[in-house]
Amino acid sequence: MIKTETRVMFGREVIYSSVTEVTRANVVDVLEKAMNIHKKNSNEIDYLYQYYKGNQPILQRVKTIRPEINNKVVENHALEIVDFKKGYVFGEPVQYVRRGESDGVSEKITQLNEFMFAEDKAARDKEL
Repeated sequence: MIKTETRVMFGREVIYSSVTEVTRANVVDVLEKAMNIHKKNSNEIDYLYQYYKGNQPILQRVKTIRPEINNKVVENHALEIVDFKKGYVFGEPVQYVRRGESDGVSEKITQLNEFMFAEDKAARDKEL
C-alpha cells in the first residue's frame, strides 16, 4: 500500500517568549527558540502559497500501477476560494461620504475620493 502524505494545518503558531525582558545575556536564547517556530511557520506559508499557485502534491505523485496512464489534473480550489473572497470583499471600491451638514467638508471628501481613484486604490487593495 502506498502512503500519501497529508499535511494538516490549523494556522500559524504564534511566537511567544517566557522571558519578561530581552537583554544582551538572553537575546541569543530567545531568538533561537523563536527561530524554530518561525521556520515552521515559514515552511507552512511557502507550502500554502505554492498550493494556491497550482503546485499541488498530485503533480509529484509517482504512479506505480500502469504508469503509462498518468493523468494529473489540478483542480485549483484554493485559487478559486481566494478569488471569490477578494471579489466579495473588494469588488466595490470604498467611497467616502459625509455625515450631517458641514460647510466645506463635501468638497474635501469629493477631493479625497478623486485622489483614491487617481491612485487606483481599489486595485491595490485587491493585491493585498
